[in-house]
Order: sequence, then structure tokens, then C-alpha cells
Amino acid sequence: MPDLRTTIIDICARAGLDVDADIDVSQVTGVFDGLAVTDRTSARDTLQTLLSVFFIDAVESDDKIKFVPRGQAVAAAIVEDDLIPMSDASDAVLQITRAQESDLPRQIDVTSVSETNDWQSATQTARRQVTTSQQMETVSLDLALTDDAAATLAEALLYAKWVERESFVFQLPRDWLWLEAADVISLTVRGITRRLRLTKTESTTLYVKCTAVQDDPFDITYSAVGSKPGGVTRVLKTRADTVAFLLNLPALSDSHDEAGFYALASYVPTASSRWPGAILYG
Repeated sequence: MPDLRTTIIDICARAGLDVDADIDVSQVTGVFDGLAVTDRTSARDTLQTLLSVFFIDAVESDDKIKFVPRGQAVAAAIVEDDLIPMSDASDAVLQITRAQESDLPRQIDVTSVSETNDWQSATQTARRQVTTSQQMETVSLDLALTDDAAATLAEALLYAKWVERESFVFQLPRDWLWLEAADVISLTVRGITRRLRLTKTESTTLYVKCTAVQDDPFDITYSAVGSKPGGVTRVLKTRADTVAFLLNLPALSDSHDEAGFYALASYVPTASSRWPGAILYG
């Protein structure tokens, strides 16, 4: 089987990079069944196919392109006192943007080269059961994957889309200039600790501006069983038990003036189950 690290080195060398001075693949591991390059394409596009499957980020670090697998250990623990207000007119230290549910995918199809389908294309599908979204996405890969690997990728991509629906922007003193994209941090603001992965850092003369998304190692450790090409096999996956909480709280908004209560739902996590969400019916 082709070695992922060797393949990345070969592609970079073909693009004219000095593999000793320009790239860092020291953290890359893994193998795959094959990669079909059937048309003239750029090295970046070919690499992007591999990086998306193996959940690897390519970032610039110390004048090199560094390939960093996701699921890294936390590089820094940042607390609210470390942050700089986002503007002079406000004391807010964290800006959170949440994507609308209707913009997120309900279903992701992964089409790849399948050994069990005589090396022809085959599609594996992942669906989110509880959502009002009708969006569907298709990821087409010139990569040879087993049916299980393609199904796992579809599930992981779908899960990552929803986990990363929130983006975070915050500012740090220049003491934190050593942080770079792909680093994983823990950020505690107002008593809530989040595990985040930096996607961008910008330095000024006064501060370091960081952009991040939520990071969940479950993205890359989950496994699924694929359906056989041409068949209608569906694998039932264990779903985590939902736990409902009825909260005895005073009204949080003037518009909540009718009799009732607040409710939320969570789940009991296990190593072999996933939680698709919950709907509360009156």
C-alpha cells in the first residue's frame, strides 16, 4: 500500500519544493489503497484530496509547510484574564459566530474508487437524523478506499461540519505570538471551557488575533461499516441514550411570560455510540 508520508513528499518534490528545507511531514502517518490522477491538475488539489481524507492541516510554520494531523494534544490553556477586549467600546473578549442549521448538511455522500466494485466508483452516505436542514453535499475523490473507509469518512465529515458550526475570534497579548494555525488550545471564558483548533493567527504591533473552531478528536477515531456497492445494506449504529433536563428557572426573557419551563437534552456518551440530537414534543 502507498505510504501517505512518502506520497506527500513525492507530490511536493514534483511541485518544485525542496523536501528537506520547505516541508515538514514528521507527524504524518498512514497508508491508503491508491490514488488515481487521471487529469492534469495542481499539486495543491491532489494534496487536498489526501489531506481531507486523513484530516491533516497544511500550515506555514518557520518558513516551512507543516502537515499537522488533527487530534493533537492541547498546546496551551488560555483563560479569560489572558484575553484582550475585542474593541475599545466593549469589554467582550470572545466573538462567537454560529452557522445557521439550514446551511449545514443533512447528508454527505463520499464517492471514491472501490475495490469491491471492480475499481469503479462507489458512494457511501452519512445522514443526520435530527435536523430541519435539507442540504446535501457530495465529496468526489480519486482515491481508492474500502467501503468501510469511505463510510467512515462520510460520517466523520458530516460530524465535523456540525461540530465546527461555531467559529471563535479572540485576541491575545504578543506573549502568545508562538501560537500558530492547527494548534489545539483550551479556552475558558465565563466558566465554560472549550477545546478549540486554531485556523488562523494574525499578529499586529499590539496583539495576536486568533480564529478557531471547536476541535473534537472523535472526528478521526470514529469507524463505520460501509454498504456494498449495488446493494441496499444499511448498518444500524448504536445511538446514545438521551437525557432530558427540566429546569426550574425564572424567565430569562420578557417574551417568556407564559406558564412553562425550560428544557434541554444531553446524552450519555459511550465509545460505541453517537448522539444525533433530540426533539422535544409538547
